[in-house]
Amino acid sequence: MTDALPAGLVMAGAVTVTPGIAAPLTVNSCTAPAVGSNGTVTCTLGPVPTDATGADATKQVVITIPVKAAYQSSGSYAFAFQYQHSNTATVATLPGVSLDTDTTNNFPDR
Repeated sequence: MTDALPAGLVMAGAVTVTPGIAAPLTVNSCTAPAVGSNGTVTCTLGPVPTDATGADATKQVVITIPVKAAYQSSGSYAFAFQYQHSNTATVATLPGVSLDTDTTNNFPDR
């Protein structure tokens, strides 16, 4: 999973990976920018079980990336940016390693 943080957002803590009880991960490693920095978060996960419906929470893996608005100094005080950010992560299979036999159940909004 790769997530380039949008401009104006910085890391606010450590990335956490929470697998469902039916999704034991054999590999689970994430790299992220330092707290207070912007950049790209990358996580490598082991095999994730098949979920034909996309609704079985026990087979889902939740990756939480805590961010906050960057602060910009203006005179003697700081203020947060006053607009919304959109953020999209990308999940990809690894050629020769990953197997997704049904690409019709890949949901970009999850």
